Parts: sequence; C-alpha cells; structure tokens
Amino acid sequence: MGDYYLVLDDELLKEFLKFKRGKNVNVCLISRLLNFYKKHITNVAQLRRVKQIDPSLVDSSLERQLASIGLIGQNLVDLSKLTLLKIVLSESNSNFPYVNILGDEIENNFMATYGIGANRQKAKQHIEELIKSGNKIEIYDRYLFFDNTG
Repeated sequence: MGDYYLVLDDELLKEFLKFKRGKNVNVCLISRLLNFYKKHITNVAQLRRVKQIDPSLVDSSLERQLASIGLIGQNLVDLSKLTLLKIVLSESNSNFPYVNILGDEIENNFMATYGIGANRQKAKQHIEELIKSGNKIEIYDRYLFFDNTG
C-alpha cells in the first residue's frame, strides 16, 4: 500500500487539494498544515465527501485507484491505523489520534539519528548554533561529546 505517514481530516484534505490545484486557500491554515505534512492516505468515502463540497477537487481516476486497493469506506481513525505515525491531522480536534495543527501537545520536531561510531559533526555544529540563541534545548545522546579546548 505504500508508506503513508498520516491522515488529513476532511477540511484539511479539502484545503490541501485546493492548494495542490492552485486555487485560493486559507494561507494561515495551509502554512500550519505544511509544517506537519507528510505523505497522507485517503479513501473513496473521504474523497466523495470532499467532492460534495467542491467537485473540481477530486479526480475520478484516484477514486478507482483507491477502490482497487481496498481503500473504500474506512473511517479516519481506521485509516490512521494504516499509517506510520498513526495520526489524523485536524484544525479542530485534539483527541487522539487527532492532532490539532493549530495547537497541540504533539509537535513536529527535527531530529537526527546516528549509529554507534558515526561522525556527529553536523549535529554538533547545529547544536552549537542553537545554543547561541536558544532558551530551551533538550539533547539525549550518550555518545555525543564536545571538545571545548579549541
């Protein structure tokens, strides 16, 4: 089925499809959505709900493609269980598995993963820059050492 990361609720899917098609969008909402966005999954039922609002947003060939792989009538929570992050992005709902893009405990953060013995120079440079102006920095890496001698 592919590597899907999350689900968009109907309102966000509608706004995302408008954005993709170059239509007028809520710029603030799209900005927040793109801050969280990763490849999403949808299904026929959700596309039909969006199609009722604006038929120009939905391509019928996509509906056929989704139906052929069994993505037909799942609710958004069930769809989220098929994703890697197990979340549904929303602009109004904060109850798990929903994540409210306008303010939620779950955030989108940068991170890096290094294997044992891997060069961590890039991470060190980034941390040094963050420390110059940061007011809260949390780091966990039992193998990260800074040489402050020169």
